Amino acid sequence: MTRTVAALAVLALAGVLAPPISTALGDEEGDAILAILAKTGPSVLAVSFEQKSTSPYMSGGIAQVTTGLAVGPRTVIVSTGAIEPMKDMPDLGKILGGGGGGFGGAPKAPTEFKVTLGEEQVVKAKLTGRADELGLAFLTVEGEQDLAPMAFDEDVELAMAQELVFVAPSQKRYLHRKRFLLTRVNELLDGRLYGVAADAQAYVGGVAATLDGRVVGLVAPDPEDLPKPSGAGAAGGGNPLTSLAQGLLSSGQIRPSPRVILYQVFKELAAKPPENVKPEEASPAGGKSGGDDDWDDDEF
Repeated sequence: MTRTVAALAVLALAGVLAPPISTALGDEEGDAILAILAKTGPSVLAVSFEQKSTSPYMSGGIAQVTTGLAVGPRTVIVSTGAIEPMKDMPDLGKILGGGGGGFGGAPKAPTEFKVTLGEEQVVKAKLTGRADELGLAFLTVEGEQDLAPMAFDEDVELAMAQELVFVAPSQKRYLHRKRFLLTRVNELLDGRLYGVAADAQAYVGGVAATLDGRVVGLVAPDPEDLPKPSGAGAAGGGNPLTSLAQGLLSSGQIRPSPRVILYQVFKELAAKPPENVKPEEASPAGGKSGGDDDWDDDEF
């Protein structure tokens, strides 16, 4: 990576760069990255939500943020791995020999979200569909303003060691700004999935583009690595430490390796999103949203 691109990375992570971007650096690689940020930025959105536990030992909720991609005027897709609650969590008190402390507590999976469109512009969204075979969830935004759908390039094949640019929102109070990561394909998998470095985990849900400006797909875990939906009582049997590991995987404490999923894999779903989630449901395991309108955006 050149010194120019390294400096760009620092600026992007600090939330300095935000679309529209028109600055030319006179460096071919740096200018290509700026063009990608300008092209994809309006469609790469921060999605905030809250997860609440049913445990009597845990009050309130946990504020979380993930990345979503606008794929239609009212539709945002996110990784199911990013919004899936910790489930099947065993009682840690029993595991540690304390006779049961009630630390389990199945969380309530979120159905209501907030999508950041600009510095002072946030809209509400609801979970309306899932495609668990691909590890994707579909949100429908409320309000009157249309989103800027991502313009993907179709029928793209990537090569080993090919450079890619990932784009995702910045963090905390800079959710309206964007950051990027310059990385390379390090695994050729099954023709629809490509492996990338582990440091791309922070870009899950973001967009992947080639340096020549083609937007090829999204960054997401391999669907086969995501925890499978299961019944509420599954934690009661088998090895409790295995159940603990599964619970941590579901909660995001143990994260599957990030992959690039090409657009042609989810093209049809993006054009016609599934509507298979009822208002009171958040996941195949059920659960209701915390749904309070008073959760604080400043927590993000």
